[in-house]
Amino acid sequence: MFTRYNRRSYLISSVNVIVVLIMILGTYFVVWAQNTPEVSSQPFKINGKEVKEYLIEKYKLHKENVISEIQQTPNGPSGTLHLRGDIKPKDIVITEDTVQGHAKAIAKAFLEKESNLLGIANMKEIQETKINTIKGYRGDITSVHFRRYIDKLELENVDIRITIGPNETITSIGASLVPPPPELYEAVKKKTLTEDEIRKIVEYDLGSTKKDLTGMKISEIRKIAIPSPPYVIWTANAGVKSDQGMWGYQIDAFTGEIIKRGYVVIH
Repeated sequence: MFTRYNRRSYLISSVNVIVVLIMILGTYFVVWAQNTPEVSSQPFKINGKEVKEYLIEKYKLHKENVISEIQQTPNGPSGTLHLRGDIKPKDIVITEDTVQGHAKAIAKAFLEKESNLLGIANMKEIQETKINTIKGYRGDITSVHFRRYIDKLELENVDIRITIGPNETITSIGASLVPPPPELYEAVKKKTLTEDEIRKIVEYDLGSTKKDLTGMKISEIRKIAIPSPPYVIWTANAGVKSDQGMWGYQIDAFTGEIIKRGYVVIH
């Protein structure tokens, strides 16, 4: 029989459970907030103007041809930028009198002029990684690709692509920006594990999950910079003959801890 006393005890127990749950959830969100990087939701501004407004006004672009998702962060602009138009940077210094030589000079002139917009304090960190020219209806179209390097280590997820048309003007730009924090510049100076040590870590990990290591192959081992701790990591792909795909590894370059491991099926 559910007496008044029982009902009272039940209500008190229920309240206690709710209080405990609130305390647990409160602790969880405090920990989550402490481990979440500070990211502003405010659009990045250049010369007091939002990026889209700035580019439209400066280069006489149509508003539908400019898409900016660049946000302000404590370490600089972060996000993506896409634009189309007819842009002719000033102060172009041509050192190679070829189609690709002209294209590279035009692209670099834009990067130098818009270094504040792109969050580039040191132009030496921006390096050309690929250039490709195709024959278009009206002439040569050249795309120049750039990536960012911190002390010779590629900064993950940074990519800038600038396309130059036949009339030697920039017809499109696509950029993915990641601002490097001060801690990253300190981290790249520290001693890391060697490639051979990383290879042994991957071999040991595969050996702990695979009985047959016949045909084991470890490839694409490289050290890169990332904008969050541990700031420097090794990446590698590995697999054995019996696998249908490859394991992708991300490893802390200082401790050897496996941060991430994923399997990709290769068709």
